[in-house]
Amino acid sequence: MRVAALVASVALAAAAVVDNRVPITSLAVVPPFINKIGKVAFSDGSYCTGFTVGASRSISASDPTTRLYYGVNGVDVRVKSVHRQGEFWPGTVESYALLELEAPVGAVYGTLNLIGSPPCSILLAMPGTSLDVAAVQFAPMFPTVPAIQPHCSMNVLTILAVTHDCATSSVGSTGAPLLHSVTNGLSVETCVLALHQSSASTPSALQTSNTGAIAAAANAHLSHLMAQTKAPTQPTTTSPPEVPVNTPVATSSATTTPPPVADDDVTALPATAASGGGTGGSTNAIVYVCITAVVVVWLVVLGFMLRRRLQQRDELATPAAS
Repeated sequence: MRVAALVASVALAAAAVVDNRVPITSLAVVPPFINKIGKVAFSDGSYCTGFTVGASRSISASDPTTRLYYGVNGVDVRVKSVHRQGEFWPGTVESYALLELEAPVGAVYGTLNLIGSPPCSILLAMPGTSLDVAAVQFAPMFPTVPAIQPHCSMNVLTILAVTHDCATSSVGSTGAPLLHSVTNGLSVETCVLALHQSSASTPSALQTSNTGAIAAAANAHLSHLMAQTKAPTQPTTTSPPEVPVNTPVATSSATTTPPPVADDDVTALPATAASGGGTGGSTNAIVYVCITAVVVVWLVVLGFMLRRRLQQRDELATPAAS
């Protein structure tokens, strides 16, 4: 009897858990961020969820397995390098990894804003706050098109950790973004508040007691990487060669090359570097030309005065006709 009662209670608890995830394409209005959610493939054949945060950058949950590809909107892009949380935040628990991609898929399909970047204020996720969020993820039941649960609850525990009741799977859901909409003037922006990490209970096919990591730490790391990439290089110029004193010289302005545009920032605009050029060499050449011109002018003046003096002497030496 006790065994039967225990089995019945377990079955009742399982029946009470409802999977509210649906294919994102089944919504009456497909949200624009569908093309910003991707699947990260690993070398062992497994996968997790990621999303695009830069022209050539995406983010996923931290995992020691080597990532091979990031697939978004049917396009697979090779991952060329991984920046782990510990590189920027030493001594912290690994909760995310920033992926550098070989192709700028973010420039084509767009990017998501992490909390901490305008207009996604860090004040949205203060400890003790409870928010309505949407979870978007890949899972065994949704292997090709991401699933979405439009409404679930997220509770902020600390400045780093959250819990949430969004339905997830033990395979594929890790790294899923927890999204929250923010009104920005006349527009509505989608913000990533946190990344799904794992189940707080025994692993099962369907999990609804989950932990997550606030995305603010990842945003600071991402901003640091983008600032490094966009750091301008000092333009180099070549000074003009030495010019002889008695040779006129025509100076031409040196051409400088503007710093390259960072490929990981969609809004970056090319900047034109101010033209510098070999100032010292050009100044010397101008001085030499001026000295030469002054000498020539004095020679002309002296020649004119000498000629006039000779004419006067000839006039004095010649007697007047009687």
